[in-house]
Amino acid sequence: MSDYICRILSHAGHVQRHEDKYVSGVPDISYCLSKNKHGWLELKYIDVNKIKPKQIINIPHFTSEQKNWLESRGEIGCKCYLLLFVDDVFVTIPWFNLTFINKTKWEHIWKISKYTWNVTKNPYEVIDIFKKL
Repeated sequence: MSDYICRILSHAGHVQRHEDKYVSGVPDISYCLSKNKHGWLELKYIDVNKIKPKQIINIPHFTSEQKNWLESRGEIGCKCYLLLFVDDVFVTIPWFNLTFINKTKWEHIWKISKYTWNVTKNPYEVIDIFKKL
């Protein structure tokens, strides 16, 4: 998934994948598409078959360190997002809505997301979306 996002966003600017074994919580990707269009993405995949609309959102492997990293940078002005890949849809959740994770039902995921897009329809739509963020 990170290779896919990096490949698409690299058509519009600079994208860097991060693997930090010394500091926990650093997001998977940083991007800079143009002046004031830069940020951080933590990527997570959710198996659509395990989602029940009335069930509380639980994102496996989304750690408190990752949440804290996104929130602390977001509070000082960085654009920080949790990017969920569910089936063929990406769901972009901004840092200030991460408090709803593990408290909100899946049927409300669209209320806490900023943008969603279907990768099979137009994969390059993500460039336009990230230029709006």
